[in-house]
Amino acid sequence: MAIEDYEQIDFREPLEPPPARSLPDWPELASEVVGSVSRIIQAELHLIEASIRNIVSTEVDRILKAVVALVLIATGLVCAAIAIIMGLHVVLGVWWGAFAVVAGATLIAGAALFMMGSRKS
Repeated sequence: MAIEDYEQIDFREPLEPPPARSLPDWPELASEVVGSVSRIIQAELHLIEASIRNIVSTEVDRILKAVVALVLIATGLVCAAIAIIMGLHVVLGVWWGAFAVVAGATLIAGAALFMMGSRKS
C-alpha cells in the first residue's frame, strides 16, 4: 500500500467486527473427523497394498529365477555324469564299474556338502 492509501483511512471510526459465524454442531464435527480419518486410513491401505504387491512380485520373480537356475544346473550335472560314465565305460570296459565310480564320487561329494552345510557358524 502506498502512503496515499493510509491518508484516506479515517482511524477515528471504530472498526466493524467480523460477521458472526455460526459454529458447527458437535455431530457435524464428529462426522467430519470420522470422514477425515476414514480417508487417511484408506490412503494408507492403498499405499500398503501397492508396497506389498511390489514386494510379492519381486520375490516371485526371484523364486522363479532360482528354480529355473536349479533345473538348468541339475540338467547339466546329469549330462556331466552321463559323459563321465560313458568315458569310464570306454576305459574300464564294463558299465557297472563306470556307474559304481560315478555313484561313489557323487555320494562322497554329497556327504561333504551336507556336512559343510550342517556346521553351525
